[in-house]
Amino acid sequence: MGKLIQNMLEKKFWLQHKELSESKVMAYYDFLLESQFYSREKLVELQLDYFSKLWSFSIKHIPFYKDMAKRLNLSANSIQTFDDLKKISILTKDIVRTNFDALQSDVDRKRFIYNSTSGTSGNNFFFYSDRQADNWQCALNFRRYGIMGCSPFDTECCIWGAAFDLPKYNFKQQLKRFFQLENQIAINGYHLSDSDILDIYRRINGRNVIMKSYPSILEKVATVLEQNSLSIDVKAIHIAGEKLYPYQTEIIKRVFGKVPFDFYGARDCPNMGEDCSEHMGLHVYMENVIFEVIDENENPIEEGEGDIVITGLHNYVMPLIRYKIGDRAKVSKGKICKCGRNLQVVDEILGRSFDIIRFPNGNSVEGTFWTLLMRSKPGIREFQIIQEEEDYIRIIYKKDGSVDSIPIDYFKSTLNQYAGDSCRFDFEEISEIKPTSAGKMKFVISKVKK
Repeated sequence: MGKLIQNMLEKKFWLQHKELSESKVMAYYDFLLESQFYSREKLVELQLDYFSKLWSFSIKHIPFYKDMAKRLNLSANSIQTFDDLKKISILTKDIVRTNFDALQSDVDRKRFIYNSTSGTSGNNFFFYSDRQADNWQCALNFRRYGIMGCSPFDTECCIWGAAFDLPKYNFKQQLKRFFQLENQIAINGYHLSDSDILDIYRRINGRNVIMKSYPSILEKVATVLEQNSLSIDVKAIHIAGEKLYPYQTEIIKRVFGKVPFDFYGARDCPNMGEDCSEHMGLHVYMENVIFEVIDENENPIEEGEGDIVITGLHNYVMPLIRYKIGDRAKVSKGKICKCGRNLQVVDEILGRSFDIIRFPNGNSVEGTFWTLLMRSKPGIREFQIIQEEEDYIRIIYKKDGSVDSIPIDYFKSTLNQYAGDSCRFDFEEISEIKPTSAGKMKFVISKVKK
């Protein structure tokens, strides 16, 4: 039986290898294995070369950029350095929606691949990519397994929340997936009950799988297993889709025996970076994106906190150049990881910019503040912060049963130190906090117009 399975896996590999070779994925993958150890100077040179080709194409074939170049008096040779990028106007989601058709290439629409975001901010965001861009993403995915000390052939248990990512496969589709490089156990993480989690444990225990999920889902899984005195040894933990908080890392490590690898990506720019075994920060995939952090005046910064601006380097059918993706990051000038890779390092992804709570007194806090506060005392299993008005915030929570009462007065007193006495805080215990339609848990929701 073991020999039969081995032969099937080998057949699966060579069939897929042939298909991938024809699609250039394996060539990109071989290149990426080397390029991660290039000097920083060579990586920057590579980025500028990729961008130069993209920009030259865009001002010829993308009406939006053709008009921008004319308006700003920019030519194909206007962008020679990273500092020159400032000449190009920032792109936002609203600008993309307004200029959706003008941002599309006038070359060969048969190449267009339709996609959309999960809509966690309340509105889906639609865009196009092409086969070349997708091949780069696939190759980067393969490299990511290696960074985690794994192989694409390792069994992956994916507990995901987005229904469109976990379709119901018929037999023909299942057969097709088998002969693709996808050795995956797919589990819908939307509304997981305690019994569902125990079923997952029984299904994967002893299989040495790669665990992939949102931090909030894995935190929930780990909490239930720990309460039942259960633990699982896994090959690696792959986190994506949400900000990973330190308290989540701690319980995930206790239950699964591994420090999670934190991945950063989005549908509109899939592969942006991941940390390595040193866990010193996020390694930016410089071969795939130009990653900028800008201040409130839209000036790039090398040190401190700011908004993330992304330029995808391989999507020629709908390029998103200097695209303000909606997240914030913290960076340190000249940071190099001890792992030997010379890829740009980002200290921390701080979370969604629209999730920042601003108080009437002018102070503001982001997601980390709330997690540290709400986890500073025992008893709260899940929570959500909802800013209804500038001076009114609701905090809904679910108890974990470890204490009889929650120290509401302590929380309010601490909050008033930041928000002042004019801000009102209401705490409400509920039985369930619903995730978004994408299966993600939003810790902070602000209904106040920024």
